[in-house]
Amino acid sequence: MSRSQRSSGPGDRTRRGTSTAPPSYTTEDHFQRYYQSDQTGGYYGPSESTASDGSASPYYISNQSRPPYTPNEHAYNEHSPLNPGAYPTRPKETAQKGNSSSGFFVFLVIILLCFGWSYAKMISGSKTVLDPGKMEELRHEWSLELVKHEEEHKVWEAERITWEHDRMEHEDDLRREREKLDQQRNQERKVWEALRKAWERERLEHEEELRKERQEKERQRQERERELEERHRREEQQRREEEERIRLGLYWDEVQSEGHCYAYGTREYTARLMNLPATYDRMKGCWDTPITIHDVKLDHPYRCENRGYFNGMYGHFLVKSGETACQPYWGTFDDKGCANEGSHTRLIQSRLWNIPKGDDWNQMCSTTPADFHGLHFEGPRYCEDKGIWGVYGVWEVEDLQC
Repeated sequence: MSRSQRSSGPGDRTRRGTSTAPPSYTTEDHFQRYYQSDQTGGYYGPSESTASDGSASPYYISNQSRPPYTPNEHAYNEHSPLNPGAYPTRPKETAQKGNSSSGFFVFLVIILLCFGWSYAKMISGSKTVLDPGKMEELRHEWSLELVKHEEEHKVWEAERITWEHDRMEHEDDLRREREKLDQQRNQERKVWEALRKAWERERLEHEEELRKERQEKERQRQERERELEERHRREEQQRREEEERIRLGLYWDEVQSEGHCYAYGTREYTARLMNLPATYDRMKGCWDTPITIHDVKLDHPYRCENRGYFNGMYGHFLVKSGETACQPYWGTFDDKGCANEGSHTRLIQSRLWNIPKGDDWNQMCSTTPADFHGLHFEGPRYCEDKGIWGVYGVWEVEDLQC
């Protein structure tokens, strides 16, 4: 189709050229009128002012009072359409609308054919379903399926109940296990706490013991230092006193033995301190002056006696060498049986002989040693004076048979 054929209005013909082809939708009568109007430059057709018989129409008579047609911005001249965009006048647009309508009708026909075919298929199938034999067979199958479904439902329900029971038991087991674990943890926590407290207590006790031990060591060290200092001081003082005594010439004289024995193998001697100045400490001179008796050197007396300014200072000495007269002896050792039933103690008795007359029998008895049954004793357990029968010593010896 040429560009001249696509023009549709008088305005278009003025701008693009004149077309003699009528629109596709016009009839032959309209074509003749369109052709004549195109030749004369105006539209030729039925007039609203003239009726079919040639007389004036009522529409014409009613519009005589209206103002004449005046072109405006939408109409270029009196031949312009009143609504240019409402109805397309181009042949191509009209043909396109006709083609789309035909396609729609074809599509609708296809849809209807498909629907009819489906409906016919359903009707043909329904005839088979509505067959009594088929219906009975289907009803029987449905009954079997229903029974099977009910049985499966029962099985499923039983399994669900079993699963629910198992789930509850599992939850109970988990809960009991958690409680057991919590109790075990609490018990372990208590044990750990007790151990921690015990360790803490032991640590504190150990630290306290270490502190006391350090204090004790420090005290002993200080005490040793004091003892050393004191010993050094005494030694230094003794040295000075010895030098002073030698310078003064102090010595013991008038050594005499006492008439009685002091203990077993021991006799007491007395001596007078000589060259003792009046201004010198008499007791100190007594304690610091040594003596030699029976070739035995004694550093100091065991007792000092001040007998006055004119009688002098005397010292008492115990000599344990060469005093055979002060050595009594034991007789036979007699078994006196068990001390008490179940005491595991046996009594041994012996008489003491050769006690010097006038001596202290108890002192002599308690200091006389004894040897019997392979045992050595420094003295008896106790002593008894039986008068004319003599003095006896008694020993207690362990015996499991008693």
